[in-house]
Amino acid sequence: IALLQLEQYDLGRYFSVLARRYSVNADMRQKAVWTAKLKAITLIATTMATAVTAISLYLAGSIAAAIFALISLFIFPAYLALAVLITLPLDSFAKGRIVRKARRKLARFPNLKVVAITGSYGKTTMKAVLAAILTERFTTLATPESVNTPVGIARFVLEKVSAETEVLVVEMGAYRMGDIRELCALTPPDVAVLTGINEAHIERFGGITNTVRAKFEIVRYAKKEGIAVLNIEDKRVRAEYNKNLTGHTAIFYGDVVGDAARYGITDVRLEPDGLRQSFSLTNTHGEAYRLSTPLLGDYATATIMGAVCAAETLGMTRAEITHGVAMTRPVAHRLEPFTTANGVLVIDDSYNGNPDGAREAVRVLARFKNKRKIYVTPGLVEMGSRSAEIHRSIGTDLAAVADIVILIKNSATGSIAEGLKAGGFKSQDILWFNTAIDAHAALPAILKSGDVVLFQ
Repeated sequence: IALLQLEQYDLGRYFSVLARRYSVNADMRQKAVWTAKLKAITLIATTMATAVTAISLYLAGSIAAAIFALISLFIFPAYLALAVLITLPLDSFAKGRIVRKARRKLARFPNLKVVAITGSYGKTTMKAVLAAILTERFTTLATPESVNTPVGIARFVLEKVSAETEVLVVEMGAYRMGDIRELCALTPPDVAVLTGINEAHIERFGGITNTVRAKFEIVRYAKKEGIAVLNIEDKRVRAEYNKNLTGHTAIFYGDVVGDAARYGITDVRLEPDGLRQSFSLTNTHGEAYRLSTPLLGDYATATIMGAVCAAETLGMTRAEITHGVAMTRPVAHRLEPFTTANGVLVIDDSYNGNPDGAREAVRVLARFKNKRKIYVTPGLVEMGSRSAEIHRSIGTDLAAVADIVILIKNSATGSIAEGLKAGGFKSQDILWFNTAIDAHAALPAILKSGDVVLFQ
């Protein structure tokens, strides 16, 4: 049941994943959330399974009923799938009704500005930074972390947006072509931010070419007078933006060589406690920001640059932006630093599941020159045919940085181990565990005061 919801009721993906994970011992860290939809599907499936058992009892007796009840336990996913199909028409009608109602509500607020964000990585951090900055001047609403679908955003609009709302910051998720176009029809962007494009969810898109086209929908379907804020540091954004602007003005950000980006990043400093960093943004006219943030890593400085560019398009002052950046907070489970009572610095990056994010995490870990560095990971999911290549690359990068690497046994982490060994990492410093729960239970015996441990 949890897997069905996790795969967003996509039956093809559901049965594919189920074939690999259908075990009472499966390590399900994400439990089912009992929404009205999931309750209805489970009730219908359970009713069908019970009815089959009852009919067999009536027609063939208790032995046959017991056999059918046992079979029902093992084929319950088939009943769930049938229940999904049964509820599909009503579900589609209800979703369409909610989206139309939200669209009508937004039409009543023509002065509302929409800042929309998409990308394979960095969306949630960009949203958090933008919301912190924009709140310095505007009455700002931002969609919650897990709300990035048409129905989720529509419900948020119906519940939260009012005549007082001046700026709406929307994270747009996509798993297939047309998803972002649908979201832009609901909340047409005045400012469209594209954070970058990589192999995340490549299994769903069917290839990186489709991923690129899908992500650039946020630019193609922005308002005519809308402004695109693009991460020029990302190689796929850099290669593809010209054919996707369709007349929109573009502003570039990213820590790149040359004058394409609006600002350059200089004088980056990590504070001694490892919990904050400061840096400067300077444009071609010599105008500079000096900014301080608890967000760690090179990606954070570039993300903040992008947020600064977006805020400037809405007329914010340098003082407002500087104070807003200082008020940012780490996004939960995304390079989130904290110190434990026994003096271990923890960097929690456990919700970051894409290759660029993993590489960035390794770079952050490398900053702690005089500390013992421990890296814990079960690997990345949905990497498709490139999984082995991507995970070997992560291992190679780690070999030059980590002192201990803790891996969860699965099809991905074997490739990380290969990369580690190819990079000269000692086999005895690779610790293996069957599940994430086992690994976490063992950590108190492994960690000591002064260590840095990163959960990827």
